[in-house]
Amino acid sequence: MKIFKSLFPNFSVQKVGLYIVILFFAILSALIPLSLDDYAWKSDVGIERMHQWFHDYNGRYLSNLLEIAAVRTPIVQVVTMTFFSSLLIVMLRQLTFRNSRSISYILILLVVMMLPIPLFAETFGWVAGYVNYVTSAVLMLYILKIYFEQYDRNSANVIQLIWYFLVGVIASLLVEHVTLYLIVIAFGAVIFYFYKFKKLKMVYFVFLIAHCVGAVMMFTNSAYRQVTAGKDHYRSVEQHTSMLGNITHLYLYNITPYFFTTNTLLLALLLMIVCIVTYMHRGQTLPVNIVFISILFIGLLFTMINRTNLTRMIVNETTIVIAGILFLCLIVIFPIFIWKNLQWSHLSQRIFFYYTSAIFLTLPFFVITPYSARCDFASQIFIILILLEMTKYILQNLHLKWPSKWSKNLAIIVMLALTLSYLAPISVNKYIDYSRSEKLLHMHHFPKEITIQRVPFEEFHKIVNFPNNSWMVSAYKEVHKVPRNVEVKIKP
Repeated sequence: MKIFKSLFPNFSVQKVGLYIVILFFAILSALIPLSLDDYAWKSDVGIERMHQWFHDYNGRYLSNLLEIAAVRTPIVQVVTMTFFSSLLIVMLRQLTFRNSRSISYILILLVVMMLPIPLFAETFGWVAGYVNYVTSAVLMLYILKIYFEQYDRNSANVIQLIWYFLVGVIASLLVEHVTLYLIVIAFGAVIFYFYKFKKLKMVYFVFLIAHCVGAVMMFTNSAYRQVTAGKDHYRSVEQHTSMLGNITHLYLYNITPYFFTTNTLLLALLLMIVCIVTYMHRGQTLPVNIVFISILFIGLLFTMINRTNLTRMIVNETTIVIAGILFLCLIVIFPIFIWKNLQWSHLSQRIFFYYTSAIFLTLPFFVITPYSARCDFASQIFIILILLEMTKYILQNLHLKWPSKWSKNLAIIVMLALTLSYLAPISVNKYIDYSRSEKLLHMHHFPKEITIQRVPFEEFHKIVNFPNNSWMVSAYKEVHKVPRNVEVKIKP
């Protein structure tokens, strides 16, 4: 290491960590096979949508264009996914550990990769999900970073304001609930700053105008009129049951599974952090700490033991309701825990802001259906921010030193774990997907029925093994130049 530093004086563990993160995402991005409606976007359907400028489809103009480019050109897929994934880790670190050398990019990567597998499958493991939900979350974090940095600064120059306007418009053309969130945050920032300092903060105002312009561009697409009129075949405004019934069903059967039931690793990390914070306040009698730890432990153990009952097709309503109650208890008690332990500090204010943001980003789906794991991504990123902020609090107050030797050893362990957990199985998936694609593309004489190999670790992707007679089959056959009268089946 000393020889290496003498040859490269600008070398640092943090820079190497960032390079390793970029390399990890580059490999991961190259291994992600196309799945579900990626094939529709790669077929003539995608080009037809673009020629009609996505009329009656949606107003996600930027993400639609990214999708078309990514599925047709592998290098665009790799570069896009590598860039935004790496930027996600950078933004998380700059929002939390910017001035600290104790936490590496690799440890933040580990926390992000602890997200539930169903969420990974619909974001990092699926091109269509990625270009909508990951890109929008990254730009959202970048904008929040600007808000925090500009708060104590006098002003921004014209070039910066033009850049912020462009970013604000672009960020509003990716996915609807993030667009709404950005408008609310920008409006709140303008009002708060004016109320406190009796003057207009131009940066915040520019973002507000930009988000409104982007929202008008997005929501004037005729698709949203179809949704509100109940004429859209995929999305709808739920009107068949009572509002309370809609909220209860969504909470128990969608929100609880994605945030609680399958979120084992992040819950375990939260439990560990809460236990350490409680130890730090061992001289005080804080009943809320004991209650919160108890519910966290019971919830974690319950979901692990009843994982099969909570996820099987024949739903056991008793376990679903118990899980929902435990999760609701955590939602209610968490802000009390923060208030009692951190008081009204700069840190607690940030945590409350992230907590409120995570909830707000979920609210639109109580009205709009369908709701799936990918819709949680931005909210889950705010949960990760909370965990990182609490980790920083522990390190600062316990005065823990993080030797560089530990960082290097831990980095090796983390990357080995991520390689075995993600890259190894997904590389098998990529090989099988590539093999079956090559088989079809090089076939000169087609029988009436073709059976292709099944991708083995399908839980990492969004329906990579399409069901027989699904709408995906026609697009898959078009992409692979298979005649329409030939039946393509997946091995059982």
